[in-house]
Amino acid sequence: MSTLLPDHILRLMRAEDRALLGPAGRTTAAARLMYEQGEERRMHREFERWLAHHKDAIYWDHSRFGFKTTNRVGHPDFVLQGRGRVLNIEMKCAGARATAAQLVTHAWIERAGGRVHICRSSVEAIELARQTFLAPELRAADESPLPAPPL
Repeated sequence: MSTLLPDHILRLMRAEDRALLGPAGRTTAAARLMYEQGEERRMHREFERWLAHHKDAIYWDHSRFGFKTTNRVGHPDFVLQGRGRVLNIEMKCAGARATAAQLVTHAWIERAGGRVHICRSSVEAIELARQTFLAPELRAADESPLPAPPL
């Protein structure tokens, strides 16, 4: 039988000793961070699958979640383009907040005339992309077919 130790005890322990306890050695803050990262990773995958089905209408850039990026620190998770529009999306699970670096980058984008949308679910991101790039009134206004993307 394992016993969960309170956070005030866990914080006093060395990291090596907490690691020996496995999941029971995580503080509440560490467990919450792991949960949020897992949720955001799931949201990224779901949104990417949806985007893959619409690759003829939407071009997107997405840095791999959890890996070091060559983009600027704080760069939005997804940058979508299509029909002369650009959509910047930052995915955050419920309760998670943008980092200081993300807030600085988002402000920079807004000063340049852009906008960064914070989406709390893949469903919210899909609906935003659908309204921005696939709405029927947009297709009716643009009768010319989109060129095929280069291979």
